[in-house]
Amino acid sequence: MNELQKFFNLIFGGGGGGGQPDYESASEAEARRQKKVDAGIEEINKVFDQFDQDFYDKSQDAYLDYYEPQLEDKYKKGLSDLKFALARGGRFGSSTEVNRKAKAAQDLGFQKQELASGAIKAADDSEAAVNAAKKEMTNLNQLNANPDLAASLANQQAGVLNQPPKYDPLLDVFGDITEGLAKREEIENRRKIRDRLQLIDQGGGSLRKV
Repeated sequence: MNELQKFFNLIFGGGGGGGQPDYESASEAEARRQKKVDAGIEEINKVFDQFDQDFYDKSQDAYLDYYEPQLEDKYKKGLSDLKFALARGGRFGSSTEVNRKAKAAQDLGFQKQELASGAIKAADDSEAAVNAAKKEMTNLNQLNANPDLAASLANQQAGVLNQPPKYDPLLDVFGDITEGLAKREEIENRRKIRDRLQLIDQGGGSLRKV
């Protein structure tokens, strides 16, 4: 077969099926590639199987374990600050004490609800991060068709996802439990001083009359 015949066979598929071997070779190559892609998916699934509901529940528990003790400590400190503020102002057993403690208990209940919602969000965010990482690994595996690389990258991502979360410290949510009491104490002290001065003046005046 001369070169001209080879040229026409290449274009028109002549020459006793001259184009068929090339077609089969491409098909086989794609089959081999898909086999590697499938193997890579298996490796990714093996790594990401550890991120189950139990993992997300632990994310929720970790959130509560971090914030609940802080909330209780700040509540106790708030009540302690209130106690001293009331003592300085001579308001033990007053309606101010009752109202402030009731407000603090109400705030505590609200903050506990906020923590519960935050814990659920922490678990949801954790699941979203896992799903995003797995999707990225799947896309990379589709491009590379390399099971070993897929396994390596998936394990790297798993290491990142397993790192302990970082939380911001809880704000002083009971800081206003004594709000205004110090100012009232100052006003009360000034009134007492003024009353004493008036008594002294009145006493001095009566002595002068005698």
